[in-house]
Amino acid sequence: MELEPLQDKILICVDCDEEFVFTIGAQHYFLERGIVEEPKRCKSCYTTLKKQKRQEKKDVKEKSNNNSRRRTTTSYRHYNSSNTRGNMK
Repeated sequence: MELEPLQDKILICVDCDEEFVFTIGAQHYFLERGIVEEPKRCKSCYTTLKKQKRQEKKDVKEKSNNNSRRRTTTSYRHYNSSNTRGNMK
């Protein structure tokens, strides 16, 4: 089976509907890493998407940290000294 030589491909971005070029170099990069699908977004839209995802992840983490701090300050239990193991006979 003989492989076709790679050529630049013109693709359409799913976000902005603009054309972008999937270059031979980018195709080699994808092949070296085992990525079989062609990109769906132009570089600009891909970068924007990554920034949004990072921000969402950061927001979720901050919210989780805030909730954790709130719980730890109210979750302490105070035991009567007579209920400790050392006083058991």
